[in-house]
Amino acid sequence: MSEAVTQLARPESLSVMPATPPAPTSTSTKQGPHRSRQRKARKYALDLLYAADLRECPIEDAIRDYETMNERPIPAYSLRLARGVVDRDYLIDGYLAPSLAENWTVERMPIVDRCLARMACYEMLFADVPVPVAIAEAVGLAQELSTDSSPSFLTGVLSKVATLIPQPEPESMAETTTEEPAETEGQSNEKPEESADDRGGPEIQADTDDTENPTPSTRITDESEPIER
Repeated sequence: MSEAVTQLARPESLSVMPATPPAPTSTSTKQGPHRSRQRKARKYALDLLYAADLRECPIEDAIRDYETMNERPIPAYSLRLARGVVDRDYLIDGYLAPSLAENWTVERMPIVDRCLARMACYEMLFADVPVPVAIAEAVGLAQELSTDSSPSFLTGVLSKVATLIPQPEPESMAETTTEEPAETEGQSNEKPEESADDRGGPEIQADTDDTENPTPSTRITDESEPIER
């Protein structure tokens, strides 16, 4: 996390990061390079969201100020995460609000916890991040950057959010509903031939009587009789 942005965005009363980074624990040393990059990208996004929330400015202003003060480029995932949270905050808060305790609102949450909760919700809803991963990353950042009670608080809130997210229908159930019933012995799936009555067409009667007494319109001319011209 950039020290300049930390001084710009986070007041001393909320800063819990030690001046000297702690020695890596056994958990952090087991993280792969991809996991480590994603954790750093989330920290950048948290800095941007915290600055925009604290200063009540657009997220693009926070991004521009960060790029002006720092020479390092912002990771692409950090920009996607920060902008996505701001663009969909009304949808995200719709999941967070019913997951909070009674008489609590999203606005009452501490800024760091609110930003972390929104980031985790965005990842679960729109970034195809597995629910356990999104929750674990938010709780891990809360352990580093927020209060002692924040990890358990976020665990409870985000676990309840996860129960509100619609789950996709299993493929096996979808295939069962579309499968045609199998043909049983003595039965056929072929449709019976439709009669004229079923098709709604004109009824055709047999010409049994007309063969004996043909009408003038249907009389067959004998070859022995001369044909009038």
